[in-house]
Amino acid sequence: MTKEEIKQELLKYGIQECKIPENIIFDSVHEIVDELDHLVNQRIMKDFANKLNSHNPDLLFKFKTEFIFKALYFVAKKKYGFWVLEQEGKKVNEIGAMNIGKKSDYPILTNQMVVDLLHQIFYTNCDKEKIIKRLEYWQEKFEKALKDGSFDVGLPVSWQKEIKELKSIPVGVKGMVLYNILRNDKIFDKGSKGFLYYIKDIDWKYVEKTFHPNWQEEYKKLLSKISQHPKDSKFLKKYNPTQTFLGYIKFRFIYSFWDSEKEIIKLKVQNVKFDKIAIPIEDKKVPDWIQIDTKTMLDKVFHDKYSEILSVIGLSRLPDRFQMALSF
Repeated sequence: MTKEEIKQELLKYGIQECKIPENIIFDSVHEIVDELDHLVNQRIMKDFANKLNSHNPDLLFKFKTEFIFKALYFVAKKKYGFWVLEQEGKKVNEIGAMNIGKKSDYPILTNQMVVDLLHQIFYTNCDKEKIIKRLEYWQEKFEKALKDGSFDVGLPVSWQKEIKELKSIPVGVKGMVLYNILRNDKIFDKGSKGFLYYIKDIDWKYVEKTFHPNWQEEYKKLLSKISQHPKDSKFLKKYNPTQTFLGYIKFRFIYSFWDSEKEIIKLKVQNVKFDKIAIPIEDKKVPDWIQIDTKTMLDKVFHDKYSEILSVIGLSRLPDRFQMALSF
């Protein structure tokens, strides 16, 4: 069959139009496998063995049914949802996904939403109104979680290598370093895990008063220490600090990525923005002195994830609170 013929054949079963077949007859599937087994082993391989004058039983193929699917939902290459009815001879009734859910870099709530949406797609026969109502439910959950500073919507990040071993600095490591500096403590280090958030603002007065009451003295000591080290002193030629609290925090942040051996800063100084931060698991939630960028977080962990899945059935991204043009 040509690619177009295959496409048309799939459309008969509603992979994109969602006319999911109700009756999958197990016996028919196994009958096909048995016929294939007979054709290959009793005819093709038997003739092949006769030509080789060999009757080695190892020349036979063993066929088995690994999966029987009721429906497949293709999102992109190597990305799909599935409704499996039989797995390796055992009857099941499960819905799962390949590369569109249960990812380690997805928040807990995002993974739950992806699986739930696949259930809605399969069980409601892609009823768009029902799916939209379900999205309303999920948006409320995401908004509440972000308001509460819950880790359920945080992006999981980890610190796997020493900074000097990294060719480029992962966003998660930057977020961890920033948190360490703000808290004036080495809470994150190699091997640490946390949750990343896009942030709108930081209560700088609170941070200064609580964690850096003597920042001017700390600043002077740090500058003196750096200037006395032959290689580290070259850092001061590459970056000129400002004498403000925010300048002090920025200076420490940039200095954290200074490679004295190669005499380079492992990030672009002009692009340094404190718009992302990692929170340690021990904190239980995002501290009150950090203001989450709710809009950006909703885009990253909610809108972007469902729009990728639902665009296949003609539901586009919802720009505002479920204001959208439906393509029924």
